[in-house]
Amino acid sequence: MILSFLRFHALIIPALVFCFHARSQLTTSTLDATIDAQVYSGNPTTNFGTLATSNVSVVSGPRVYRFYVNFDINSLSIPANAVVTSAILRLTPTATGEGGAGSSDFVVNGVTSSWTETGITYASQPFQTVVNQGFTSALVSSKREFNDLKNMVQNHVNGTIPIVGFCVMRIQETTATTACQYNTREATTSTDRPKLEIKWYIPFAMTTATVTQASTATSADGAISPTITGGSGSNTYSWINSGGSSEGTTLNITGKAPGWYGLQVTGSLGDKFYMSFIIGAKCEVINVLFRQDPNFIDNATVILGSTLFNNSNFGTGINADAGGKALSDNYFFLRYRLWFDPNNYFYQVNQYLFGSAHSTQTNACILNRVTADWNELTITGANQPGVNISTPPGVSLPATATTTENKTLDITAYFRYWTLNPTANYGYRVSGTVSSPTIGYQSYNSDDATTASLRPYVSMVVEDNNCDRTSHVSFKAALDGQLYLAYKGNLKLQFTEEYQQEGGKKWPLKLYDYNRTLIAGINYNGSQIGSNPLLPAIDYVFGDNRTTLNFSSYGLLDGGYYILELTKSTGEKEYVEFIYKK
Repeated sequence: MILSFLRFHALIIPALVFCFHARSQLTTSTLDATIDAQVYSGNPTTNFGTLATSNVSVVSGPRVYRFYVNFDINSLSIPANAVVTSAILRLTPTATGEGGAGSSDFVVNGVTSSWTETGITYASQPFQTVVNQGFTSALVSSKREFNDLKNMVQNHVNGTIPIVGFCVMRIQETTATTACQYNTREATTSTDRPKLEIKWYIPFAMTTATVTQASTATSADGAISPTITGGSGSNTYSWINSGGSSEGTTLNITGKAPGWYGLQVTGSLGDKFYMSFIIGAKCEVINVLFRQDPNFIDNATVILGSTLFNNSNFGTGINADAGGKALSDNYFFLRYRLWFDPNNYFYQVNQYLFGSAHSTQTNACILNRVTADWNELTITGANQPGVNISTPPGVSLPATATTTENKTLDITAYFRYWTLNPTANYGYRVSGTVSSPTIGYQSYNSDDATTASLRPYVSMVVEDNNCDRTSHVSFKAALDGQLYLAYKGNLKLQFTEEYQQEGGKKWPLKLYDYNRTLIAGINYNGSQIGSNPLLPAIDYVFGDNRTTLNFSSYGLLDGGYYILELTKSTGEKEYVEFIYKK
């Protein structure tokens, strides 16, 4: 993208700083049972909570034995965002234990309601969840291991389906099976008691980064140093550039030209993390295309309708849909894995979406900023994050004219917002409008589209935010629309001798917003105007008529338009119009 324009102020792309600090590990924790008990259908109202052994079998009749066991998973204080890699329940057979059964014909359900060891009976069993129940088990080193309980523990950790323990039973409870007997927590030997082993790690996260801008648009002396936490350990690194070519295999890279760079971090268990960066050029504008493989883009559709749709994930579909469909509403979410550094200023950012199969009905949509984290492989209609509809204001997607119409959206305000709030880059959501109800839908190719050229991408015009090219400006007799820049809150002013005042007197100044609302001021005698805040006093200095006013303490809006008014000794008024830039 080539942009031609007149610049009246200085902007961005300096030395970006990213620090990726690798601190990763897999944690293994083993819990002892807090309570356990056998229940038996042959004596449905009898409690068997204090026995040293427990049966899991079906005897003639058939009569059923089940074993309940609880573990205090919360005592491990596993963070809600942790990734559970393994959860194994180990039961130790007694001497007569599995008696030749040698069978893995068991099922383990999660228990979601509380119960007491001395109160539970077959007739008063707690509620069990059969979601993600475990089936696989094996006899390993004289222990019966139930080793596919990972999903149940994961759901507990992230709060989806909290469990208090497990119920172990035979899969077929209508047919007699060989008795299996296990030690309970009352067993004399502590190693024979029920154990739950959980392995988990905190997923990768990037906390900050240092990006060093290149000296010029053609220099190869930029650098990126990110800080990454979490992961399963033994990290490896792989960098690519915007063309997909390799740029290094270490955490930090140096000697790079301005442009886009993507980093893949891989842990020992195959867990991956992706983040991209922009190296700019000091005091120069560069054009950047963010059009890379889907690893650096999160894109997912969610459907609000039936229970099935509400709880289903559509993060790998080739289309991204938003609007109203039969019996449902569709939203799509999109996020670029891009680190927003405060040293970057985005002149212009355009989002390109490629139409796939829009409906022919009314399908106007709107884009809004997402306010919480999400994952394209787990997001559903039931667990989608919220949005902010005002900061920045929503971007309209008018109704489409054809079934394959493409859209180009100006999302500059969003990238500027994330530059000021780099840890809040959760992307945006596209949905049907509320003010004009959407009955159709817009459908675009997603980041998983088969044809790479049809995947969504952004083009960016970026500049160094640390480069102050502003010069001293003079007051003008009229408001002529010419805008200057108060860079980092500072407005450089230049006076001529015709403004000279009496000794000890100050320049009468008033600061207005563009609605001509008075914000601050100073009188001829140096006092404030009414109850408004006082502007700094400016004394005339013979031989040096330049000065600087700083407006950072007046609550001005970043990017807002303001007017500074000067009253001369003759009563005439002169003005400077400026944009305030933090």
